[in-house]
This record gives sequence, structure tokens and C-alpha cells, in this order.
Amino acid sequence: MAIIRPSLRLFRTESAGQWCEYLVLQRLEHDLPDEFQVFHGVDWSAAHNGTQWFGEFDAIVMTPSGHLVTRRTLRCVGVQVRSMS
Repeated sequence: MAIIRPSLRLFRTESAGQWCEYLVLQRLEHDLPDEFQVFHGVDWSAAHNGTQWFGEFDAIVMTPSGHLVTRRTLRCVGVQVRSMS
């Protein structure tokens, strides 16, 4: 089971998109080996031609050898969100 940082216990789902992101992160946590780490909600910024850009990586997976796999947007397919009322 991979290490998720910050812990998913602190993750708040206030929208369908956040719920979907939580499900993907939970799947990564359970399906990746113990040696992997997953960082989520990581802010980034870059400057290019005098323009500052800002964003967020939904997930960054670090392999045991230190390689990084990044994803700015997580996609969730086949998940139904139902009203609790």
C-alpha cells in the first residue's frame, strides 16, 4: 500500500469532482506497492515570457527510484454520484 501525503483522512469532498479525485487517490494508495509515495494537491507556478502561471497537480507519484509521474487532472470514469437526500 503506497504512502499518500497528506493523509486522505484530511481530504474533504465538497463536490463531485473532489469525490472522484478522492476515489482515484484511494485506489492509488491501495494498488501501488509500499515503496511508492503519492503527493496530492501540490501547487505549482512557472514564469514564461513575462507571464506567471499557477496551478495544482492533483497527484504526483514518486517511484522507489525517485522518478516522478505527474497528473494535473485526475479522470474518474464509471463513478456515479448520488444525492444523499
